[in-house]
Amino acid sequence: MSRGRDYNDIRESLENRPRIVTGRRATDTEYDIRAPRAHPKPTSPTSHYGPNFQNSAQGRSSSYAYGDRKEPNIPDPYVKRPEEWPAKMVKEYYGYKEHEDAYRKAKRDFSDSKTNYPKTVRNESDVQKVRQGLVQIRDAKKAVGREAMARGGFDQKYPCAYEDLKAKGTHQGVFNRNMNSVRNLKIEENQFERRLHGAQHGYRR
Repeated sequence: MSRGRDYNDIRESLENRPRIVTGRRATDTEYDIRAPRAHPKPTSPTSHYGPNFQNSAQGRSSSYAYGDRKEPNIPDPYVKRPEEWPAKMVKEYYGYKEHEDAYRKAKRDFSDSKTNYPKTVRNESDVQKVRQGLVQIRDAKKAVGREAMARGGFDQKYPCAYEDLKAKGTHQGVFNRNMNSVRNLKIEENQFERRLHGAQHGYRR
C-alpha cells in the first residue's frame, strides 16, 4: 500500500468519526483534529479578583463602569479566597460598612419624623415640614445608594471573600434590600414632591 493511500485512508477514517462538541452550538466549538485551534490562557485559579478587576492584581485601576460586566465564576466546591484578607480588602470592607451606618442613621431620622409630616398641605407650616421630610428622604436615598454601590462593587471585585456560600448569600441579600430601599424611597420622594406641587396651587381646606 502506498503512502498516499495510507494517508487517504487515515484521513477518511478521521473525517467519518463523530466531531467533538463542547459548547452550546456545534458550529461554535467542534474542531477538526487536523487543524487544532489555539485555546485562550485561563485566568489564574488563585486570583481573588473578579473578572472585571483582573488589572487590580497588577496594581492597575479596574472598573466595569464603561465596559461589559462579566459575572464571576464561583468555584464548586466553594473556596474562600484569599484565606486572609490583606489590608486593602479590610479597608474596602469597612468602607461599605461606613455607608451602611450612614444609611441607618438617615433612615432612622426620617422614620422618627415621618408621622409629623402632613399628607395634606394646608398652610406654610405644612410646606416647611414637607420640605424637611423631602431633605431627609433624599439623604436616606443617597446613603443607601452609596451602600449598595459599595457592597455590589466589593462582591464583584472579591467574589469569594466570605467564609462560605451562606455568608456570601447574606451579603447579597443586604445588597438586594438596599436596591429595594432605593426604589421605595424614590416613591416616597415623589409623594412628597406632589404635596409641594399641590401647595403651589393653593392650600387645601
